[in-house]
Amino acid sequence: MLTLDGVAFQLSDDGEEEGWGNGFYVTESDKDDGTLDISLEAYFTRPPGRYGDRFHDDPSISLSPMPTGKKKLAEVAGMTFEVGSLKEADEREDTFYMFEHEPFENYKLTVAEIKDGKARIKCSGTAVWDSDARPHRTAGFEVECLLPVAKEDWEKYGF
Repeated sequence: MLTLDGVAFQLSDDGEEEGWGNGFYVTESDKDDGTLDISLEAYFTRPPGRYGDRFHDDPSISLSPMPTGKKKLAEVAGMTFEVGSLKEADEREDTFYMFEHEPFENYKLTVAEIKDGKARIKCSGTAVWDSDARPHRTAGFEVECLLPVAKEDWEKYGF
C-alpha cells in the first residue's frame, strides 16, 4: 500500500500479464566485482471516491539501480538506502508519477525481507507530485508492499 498525504492507494496488478508491472529487480553491478544492484517499479491504484483536484491519477514509483555491495540476494534483506535531496533523486532518475514523472525530494528505502519470490519493501519520504505549480507541490508518502523478484534473477543470485 502507498499512503500519499493521507490518501491510501493499493498495489496494482495491472500489466503483469503484458510483462510490465510491479517488480524488484536484481542486476550485476557495473563495478565488475560480482556485487548486485537492486531497482524497483511499483504501480498503485486509487480507491473509489473523489479527492478534489488532487490525486486523480494512479501513482507509481520507479527507483533506479542502487549498489548493494552484496553478492547474494539473501544478503540484501535488511539493507537501507537513502536519497537526501531533490538533486540527488533527479540525477539518479528516481521518479514518482502522478500527473507526470517527477523526482523525489527525499526518501528512505528498506528491503525488509526477501522470501518466497517476493521482496517486502518499506519506503518513506517526500515526493514532488506537481512541478508545474509555483512553488511545486509535494506530499509525504509511505509505502509498504510485496514486490515479485524478477524470476530470471532467482537461480543466478542464489535465491
